[in-house]
Amino acid sequence: MPMAVKKDNDLDQRRDRYMQEQGLAVLRFSNREINEEFSSVCDAIDLAVHERLPKED
Repeated sequence: MPMAVKKDNDLDQRRDRYMQEQGLAVLRFSNREINEEFSSVCDAIDLAVHERLPKED
């Protein structure tokens, strides 16, 4: 793995860990997924949002 890619991966992991510690969910999608499967990406985001919403009594 080239050094630049490894450095980016390390930075991504630290950033993800920090955001998760702050109570944020991290979703990652490749450019291909966004370009070719946009509807599925939107569905995944919608599902993740609804899973985190407080449950109504």
